[in-house]
Amino acid sequence: MKRLPNVLCIKDRASPRNDAQTHRPTSATNILGLPSQGRARPKTLVPESNLKVRFATLNVGTLSGKTKELACLFKRRKVDFVCLQETRWTGSKARNIGEGYKIINTGAKDGRNGVAVAVHQDHLENIVEINRVSDRLMYLKILIEGELVNVISAYAPQTGCSEIDKTAFWNMFDGTLQQVPAKETIIIGGDLNGHIGTTSEPHNRIHGGHGYGTLNEAGKVILQTAMAFDLAIINSFFKKKPEHIITYKSGPASSQIDYILTNRAHIGRVKNCKVIPGECAITQHRIVVADMVFKRTSKLKPARTAEITKWWNLKGEKTEEFRQHLSDVKVDTTQDVDEIWEHLHKCLTKAGNVILGRTKGGKRTPRETWWWTDTVQQALKDKKSAFKTWQATKTPEDREEYKKAKKHAKKTIAIAQANSLKDMYSTLDSKEGQKQIYKLAKQRNQSTKDPATCRVIKGTNGDLLYKDKDIIATWQKYYEDLLNKTPVNINLPEAHKNQGLIAPINP
Repeated sequence: MKRLPNVLCIKDRASPRNDAQTHRPTSATNILGLPSQGRARPKTLVPESNLKVRFATLNVGTLSGKTKELACLFKRRKVDFVCLQETRWTGSKARNIGEGYKIINTGAKDGRNGVAVAVHQDHLENIVEINRVSDRLMYLKILIEGELVNVISAYAPQTGCSEIDKTAFWNMFDGTLQQVPAKETIIIGGDLNGHIGTTSEPHNRIHGGHGYGTLNEAGKVILQTAMAFDLAIINSFFKKKPEHIITYKSGPASSQIDYILTNRAHIGRVKNCKVIPGECAITQHRIVVADMVFKRTSKLKPARTAEITKWWNLKGEKTEEFRQHLSDVKVDTTQDVDEIWEHLHKCLTKAGNVILGRTKGGKRTPRETWWWTDTVQQALKDKKSAFKTWQATKTPEDREEYKKAKKHAKKTIAIAQANSLKDMYSTLDSKEGQKQIYKLAKQRNQSTKDPATCRVIKGTNGDLLYKDKDIIATWQKYYEDLLNKTPVNINLPEAHKNQGLIAPINP
């Protein structure tokens, strides 16, 4: 039977499934001729119920000359807390390193060892306590979303150290962990100088089975300590490539000696842990990062600096202009003293805002890197490029090129820092510069102090209160009890009656 042609080109069928003769329709294109991305639909922005906080640990070798480079590394990797080891800074101090990070350090007098914790500015106001145990151990107690977290930075003795030093460190480490209450969270980041191996037996609870290398005596001590305090070694719970497990690499030698630990009960809150290779700021050790989530509570509003009038500009021509602006101000002497003062206050403030200007207020970011010029950035880029080339080829020629680039970058930074201070030093001899000496000394002294702002108090039952309404209510109750308390009747013993003056004694 001959098939009749479909003159009307009707391709519709009763059932689309049986329409095998028709080709699939071509995809729609937009005005540029590109495939259409589909119908635009409004997206509902649902706020996340959890807050992700990134912890890290890194052995820096030394902090001298590396602070700005490390600050850029922390910002690029979006790290909130970094436990640093072998800082080689003396004394107990703090320092702003730029990009919103502040280092809280402790070190020995001779410049050996040294540990520190770098904190992002968003968490500085939530530091409850700073405890510097020794030049190898320190910790911060921080409030994160209503939860107390102890961030511990540890630096264990190396293989060449004596057994006395090793025993003293681990005893001190155990004592520090014993002081942490059971309801508080522990995050340990440190260079523990031990190999935990690849097998988890018989430490299945705290060893995830994804380690590196062969277990040694120092690694056994780490595992025993973790078992005693029920701490999970986060590095071993995530399966990664060897490049994302190795924390120390020098030539052909590679090992895993830097670890991040937390309470075994909280291991489910850790979403990821890995080593980030390829950072040229530190050549041998590599930074280890771990992401942990915290349940959001009522968000703490960060403290913001208030808007103020720039009264320090009231000098020179501004003085006469300010005086003329106030010449037309009239005062009604028949009013009350308070009303007169309120009127003058408004006039003075208005004149100051118009003539002198007003600050913006808001969050203040410390500026510690005025020497960060384009030349310095280019030198560091060349250093990083040479480092990656050497890591890829492993040839002696590329290693020499990297050494040259590293030396050139270090020299460039030193020259830039000296040039940035040259103008300031030249003005100190002038009359105007002498007034700035005290201000400069005060600023430098203030920048080395620990963060002192903490909006947390203890309630009557010992719990920490961080909400403004709870803090106000607690202080109100305290002063009500203190000032309105009914005095207690004190029964004093009855005194003897006065018998009058005593007669003089005659010889």
